[in-house]
Amino acid sequence: MSDAFRTLNMFAERLDAARIHYRLEIARPGWVMFCISVPEEYWEVEFNGEGETEVEVFCSRTGVREDAGLEELF
Repeated sequence: MSDAFRTLNMFAERLDAARIHYRLEIARPGWVMFCISVPEEYWEVEFNGEGETEVEVFCSRTGVREDAGLEELF
């Protein structure tokens, strides 16, 4: 088993042990992305076959927006 695959597998096992739901995607060639939603955050964690890892964390703004907030998205 390659070190890159081992790292990816260990990450999945940690998420499973913590009971954190995730979805796997291929967002670009050669990379596997974990899409993870936790309270007030969304994570994108990507692994490639070379052993590189990229992490992006998106935080929600506090407060609830009314329908008028939809226009702010665009």
